[in-house]
Amino acid sequence: MENITAIQGNTILNNVTLQEVINICEKSPYSLKELQRLVIDWAAERNMLNKKAAVKQYEYIYAESGEMVEAKLKLEKDGLLPLIDGIGDTLVTIIVILAQLEKPQFLEVSKADTRVGDFSMLHHRFVGNYYNYDYVACAELIQSIAHLYNLNPIDCLWYAYQIISKRKGYTTKEGTFIKE
Repeated sequence: MENITAIQGNTILNNVTLQEVINICEKSPYSLKELQRLVIDWAAERNMLNKKAAVKQYEYIYAESGEMVEAKLKLEKDGLLPLIDGIGDTLVTIIVILAQLEKPQFLEVSKADTRVGDFSMLHHRFVGNYYNYDYVACAELIQSIAHLYNLNPIDCLWYAYQIISKRKGYTTKEGTFIKE
């Protein structure tokens, strides 16, 4: 497949495939609230919604945000798709832990104030909120990171959901999903 050059925000991205551009442009047919319900239903079908599993889910949030950082560092080389995946996966892990902890609220679409800093600053604030167990603030910062790159966080979540919904595996007795 032919590689092209794309402009994302203020960054020129080389070696972006046409398929990446198509995936980036795919709009979610669902609202944020509907996507959260789909993610929660996915987790419930796999018996992941218990407080014991929240300990492992806490680790998954940090791991997924680390993958997002890695994708940002390799953005020019690898293109936007890994960043989209990292943003979407991080949002999935946050939605699941909120359900595991029986927090009934749904995340709202963030106003995404990107004036407060660049990727590093927003991720630093994310980590602070993560260690304070403020998952809603974490989700808002992830949405702000998406907006830095002119990405719609709902579309990133949609991208991640399409992948996880097809995933096969099993759930341990502690409620941790192990993918095949």
